[in-house]
Amino acid sequence: MSMLGALVLDESNTSDYQVYLANPPLQGCIMYLSHDGDSRIVYDSPQALPLAFEAGR
Repeated sequence: MSMLGALVLDESNTSDYQVYLANPPLQGCIMYLSHDGDSRIVYDSPQALPLAFEAGR
């Protein structure tokens, strides 16, 4: 994760995290980092995160 410049966005007292990726090739993406192997890119830009929150209201 250090090669991707990963920055943890939340500390929810779980073993799963939302992570901002600061370095290429996934620069600007937000990843769901899961302890059970279900990790995936969930947003292709930081701007998509607040838009998803608004859409979920």
